[in-house]
Amino acid sequence: MKSIVILTLDFPPTFIGGISAWSSDLADALHSAGHRVTVVAKAVGNTQKHDEAKPYPIVRAPGRSWATWQSVWMWWTARDFIQENTVVIAATWTLMPRLLPCIKKRRAVLCSAFHGSEITTLVQPPTSLLAVVEASHHLFPVSAFLGRELHRLGCASESDPRLTVLPMPL
Repeated sequence: MKSIVILTLDFPPTFIGGISAWSSDLADALHSAGHRVTVVAKAVGNTQKHDEAKPYPIVRAPGRSWATWQSVWMWWTARDFIQENTVVIAATWTLMPRLLPCIKKRRAVLCSAFHGSEITTLVQPPTSLLAVVEASHHLFPVSAFLGRELHRLGCASESDPRLTVLPMPL
């Protein structure tokens, strides 16, 4: 049984969309497979009833100006859940830059997922994306197209053994 922490901005019931559904399906599947799962998600609205109904803990990260500070809020909330050999799955790479030193220091396993416009709108990869890709043990684009986008950006070769398409539904 592995200890798995899933980091996501979007998670039910307050967010309904691709990243939300992907994160929720992944958490459910990993829990059903017998792993210890903790989800750390952006706090929005009253989610207590939903969260308590899940068989794994959901920790809501407080914060504001998420577009600018999401990596800081995620670091602040998630750092205590990341221990040695924890598998950290980031539903979106933009959450990770601040957490990279913690992940490396604690020898956690980083898996980074890639969804849509977070990479398709880029002409050049920012330094923070390159750092996240370099630190990642596994790269999970949610489609073959997004895998090719990682290649286009120079983040991963098409034969990179870390690259595995992990689509919806899981």
